[in-house]
Parts: sequence; structure tokens; C-alpha cells
Amino acid sequence: PGSGGQRDPSPDAPRMVVELVAEGPQGDPGRPHPGRQRGYGCPPMSIRIVTDSSCDLPQNVADALGIVIVPLSIRFGDDEYIDRTTITATEFWSKCAASATLPETAAPSPGSFEETYRSLAAEGATAIVVVALSSDLSATMQSAELAARAVAPGIDVRIVDSRNASMGLGLTVLACAELAK
Repeated sequence: PGSGGQRDPSPDAPRMVVELVAEGPQGDPGRPHPGRQRGYGCPPMSIRIVTDSSCDLPQNVADALGIVIVPLSIRFGDDEYIDRTTITATEFWSKCAASATLPETAAPSPGSFEETYRSLAAEGATAIVVVALSSDLSATMQSAELAARAVAPGIDVRIVDSRNASMGLGLTVLACAELAK
């Protein structure tokens, strides 16, 4: 079982990346990826890492490691913003300091994740590992899973509940990206 949004209930996302490489395409543990064997002309397996904007990774770090960040929505009263798109981190913290109430967030839509998966597959990704904000804190995992089902079985998507937020999530994502290189 590989595509369709298989969820790993453990927070050991780096282990999932290593296992995915060992399994080969579409989760067949008995067949190593041909690109990993000498003598085959196939390109090596390309695993891409996706997360959400709660990871708090600087964009230049994410870009350098090929990490794709799907943004959450942030609402201050009646004003809604798309994280990293229509509001910067500096603007966010300024608004927090000026507001009597904390902002609310909303998970990315399944469509945002689906668009990301399809784009990465079109760029040559052979598998995608999504490391998401804790499912105890957000519906982000649910959106990622719904999108994974929408692209199955054509795109191998694995989803990990980080059980973290902020830099706890970010550090896990960094470890996954290093292993996926």
C-alpha cells in the first residue's frame, strides 16, 4: 500500500522517507526502485517533501531543500490572509501585538494540497511525503489525506502526523528533506 494517502500514526517521519526509498515505486517492498540499481537507465527515485506553513521554516531554507509549503489561512477579526502570500511573518507578529484577541487559523483546502501533489508529480516526483501540523491541533492532515485520495493511485503520497507545530514540525521536515536528497 503506497498511494491514496497512507497515514503513519507515528511521528517518525524521517523513518518513513528511508522506508519509501527502500520500497521502490508504489510501495512494493519486494522490488527496489530500478534507478537505485546499477545497470538500469531509469532516473533515481525523486521523493518530495510537503508541509504546511505552521512549520515556521524560513522560505529560503525550504527552497534550498526543495520543501513545498502549503499555506494556512489566518484570520484577524473579519480580515483573512493567506500565510506567506498575503501576510508576512513580520506583519503577522505586528498584528498579534496590536490585537486584543489571538488570530484564528484555517487548514489549507484539500484542493491546495491536490494542486501541490499534481505539480510535484509533473516535475518528476515519484513519491511525496507530507509532514503535517498535529492532527490534534488542525484539520490540515484531513485536507492532505482527502487530496491524496483524489490523486491515487497515480501519485504515491504518504502522510505523517508530526504531532508537532511550529519549529518542532519544521525540524522534522528538515530531517525528512535531508534524507530525501
